[in-house]
Amino acid sequence: MSIESKESIATFWNSRQGAHGTTAGFGGGHELETDYRTHFEWRHLKKIVPLDSKTSLLEMGSGDGRWAVILAPLIKQYEGVEFSEILVETARQAAEKHGLENVQFRQCSVTEVSTAGEQYDVIYFAGVTQYLSDEEFKQALDNMAPSMKPTTVIVERSTVRYKKREVRNMKATCYTIYRTPEEIKDIFAASGFRLYYQNRSYRFLRGFNLLNRFFFRGPFAPLKHALAALIRTTKPFSLYPMLWFSVVADTVWPAPWNKGDGSHDFFLFKRDEALPTPTDNTSATG
Repeated sequence: MSIESKESIATFWNSRQGAHGTTAGFGGGHELETDYRTHFEWRHLKKIVPLDSKTSLLEMGSGDGRWAVILAPLIKQYEGVEFSEILVETARQAAEKHGLENVQFRQCSVTEVSTAGEQYDVIYFAGVTQYLSDEEFKQALDNMAPSMKPTTVIVERSTVRYKKREVRNMKATCYTIYRTPEEIKDIFAASGFRLYYQNRSYRFLRGFNLLNRFFFRGPFAPLKHALAALIRTTKPFSLYPMLWFSVVADTVWPAPWNKGDGSHDFFLFKRDEALPTPTDNTSATG
């Protein structure tokens, strides 16, 4: 990745932080979806990844610290790597606000991480590999080899395309590669890792994209911020009606994200030798 590409990615995420106050506001609901997405992705993650007071975790692409404040209280040590200086500082402030003493953040590219002999139980690529070329993706994995135990779990959280890869110019600031699941599996396999779990990270929020498009505009825009504040102050209770509505909408009026060609997925990998053979019924779910 060129210096210009790295800077454009940092500029893009710095601008998102300034506009939305968070880097998690993806989906049609934007800031209305932020807390919903974080809550249900977290519920999913803790079911599939071993996390306890002995766990050390490295997050690649730690953003504004949204995962740090969730994970750090439950584990032994959390470390975040992020290229954007603004997001690193935001994450440090969030950790300080929550009184977290077992966290640290480093500003650098995920292809340049040096962990100085530290080994981790979980390495979490948090939606960052889609900003890397295939060669850089593999380089990042190979760089992690000294930081892995035989049982280390790698979590890959990516936006995927099921039909074919898509290269997108995001608001003319940075390029993003949306790979197919098979491409992701092949890159990990080339570095000696095998997939043992894959599934959508959370149920996408329904309805709020229409509110954003047709109602929360012009003089009604402040209503969106007021609703987001209400959701935030009454969570998690406020999040479940949003989930139930989405379940009903998916049943009555199915509208797959990106016309059925896309998803936000969790992929779990381990060293190939650390996993049973697929004939033991431990292969990934779709």
